[in-house]
Amino acid sequence: MVSKIKRQLASLPTLAKAALLLLTLLLLLAAILLPIFLIPRHRRQPLQPATPPADNCSTSTGANTAVAFDFSPFLVKYRSGCVHRMDGTERVPAGVDEATGVTSKDVVIDSDTGLAARMYLPPPLAAGKTKDDLLPVLVFYHGGAFVIMSPFEPKYHAYLNALVAKARVVAVSVDYRLAPSTRFRPPTTTRGRRSTGAGANVAHNMAMRAGNGSGLDGGAAITGVLLLDPYFWGKRPVGAETTDPATRRRYEATWSFVCAGRYGIDDPRIDPLATPPAELRRWRAPAWP
Repeated sequence: MVSKIKRQLASLPTLAKAALLLLTLLLLLAAILLPIFLIPRHRRQPLQPATPPADNCSTSTGANTAVAFDFSPFLVKYRSGCVHRMDGTERVPAGVDEATGVTSKDVVIDSDTGLAARMYLPPPLAAGKTKDDLLPVLVFYHGGAFVIMSPFEPKYHAYLNALVAKARVVAVSVDYRLAPSTRFRPPTTTRGRRSTGAGANVAHNMAMRAGNGSGLDGGAAITGVLLLDPYFWGKRPVGAETTDPATRRRYEATWSFVCAGRYGIDDPRIDPLATPPAELRRWRAPAWP
């Protein structure tokens, strides 16, 4: 049988032999490429931000009912090590907001630590309106006494959608790490800053760090800082602050809890009036556009 096929091939004209060889090569190539298109390819998915810390306690055992620190109405930490967060653990997905047309997307800043942010982009301008050449960047730090909330929380998500649509800015809402699992250490990040509560404290510290000579990467400048109800305190009462000793001791205790005792109540991170004069003299105001 094989010899018969060989004789038949030998009797074929040269052109026919070339065509047969080409056909064989094409069939072989098809056999190689076909599985590549038919077998589903693995696509690397982008890293997702870590889920905000939630209640990891079960109060069914006696060990979990012994309170180590009561930071109500935000959080209670038990001696077992578990942490019960009373608010700020709800999460809404990113996407296109139907009411404002703002688009949001979650991004990972540092995959090793899980540090993430939610970015917001304003909707396209209506026909006939002048297009934006460059959009200002607004860096937003949420509130929550350093222990609760995240950029993914419904109230902050709705607020950023409305703000971005109205001001036509690109917003970056930072998912900074929360105490007590991570002791307070101000994160570094550009342009304008708007923050509430504990986030206002972080924004203040970042603005001071950028203004004392170290600056920001890429030559970016901060053109404004808006602090809403900043988390500031100090040993001596200022203005209308309470003078009640018990209340002041409680505030000092919560600050020590937040930063694991690393910073005192008169540290510039919590008390701006304690900033050394020499450091204030080094502070340089940015050039306004």
